Amino acid sequence: GLNNALTITSNEGNLANYLHFSSVGGNTVVEISSTGGFASSYTPAAVDQVITLTGMNLVGSFTSDQQVINDLLQRGKLVTD
Repeated sequence: GLNNALTITSNEGNLANYLHFSSVGGNTVVEISSTGGFASSYTPAAVDQVITLTGMNLVGSFTSDQQVINDLLQRGKLVTD
């Protein structure tokens, strides 16, 4: 089978190092860097997985990935273990 394991580095406490959110045409695009490649800032070269949530705008008026992540965590929509 496929191994989709997430590699956790020393920046494990900051999910924004791994997740980037954008709104495109009323959809939310979640770009993932399993190596924490967004630690300095979002860079397309670090993306190794893309998920599109059709008909959902999770970004809304938020201006940073951390704001989106905090909102999802507070509402119980993003569960970490």
